[in-house]
Amino acid sequence: MRRLVFSDSEVTQAINEGMKAEWSKIQVAMDKRRAMGKVENLDGGGSVLSLALISDDPLEFKARIKSQRGAITEREFSSAEMMHLLIAHCRIHKIPLARAAKKTLRKAKVGYALDLTIRKWSTNSADGEVEGE
Repeated sequence: MRRLVFSDSEVTQAINEGMKAEWSKIQVAMDKRRAMGKVENLDGGGSVLSLALISDDPLEFKARIKSQRGAITEREFSSAEMMHLLIAHCRIHKIPLARAAKKTLRKAKVGYALDLTIRKWSTNSADGEVEGE
């Protein structure tokens, strides 16, 4: 298992990046690979003023967003949407992720953890070998 921990500011940055015009290209590429949940169109720019966790299980977030025109709106993000944004954030910043890994987003002690599980491992009790399933 690999765990990437994101601080609140990194999650905010991922949302801000999602609001850039290039987000639609990232979304199309991600949707082709796997259906993790569709993210509403965030094109048009703007910035996140605040981010709050509104539910722990499943994770749900609420962001106050100021558009380029100055309008302030609130937008809720499901766990799947936020995971989609964080994966796009990793791709933008060239943080390698295993495509075939099962990805789970959860609350960590500090920030939020994106867990990537590639295989389930088991121990053969007869000879003590560890093998992948």
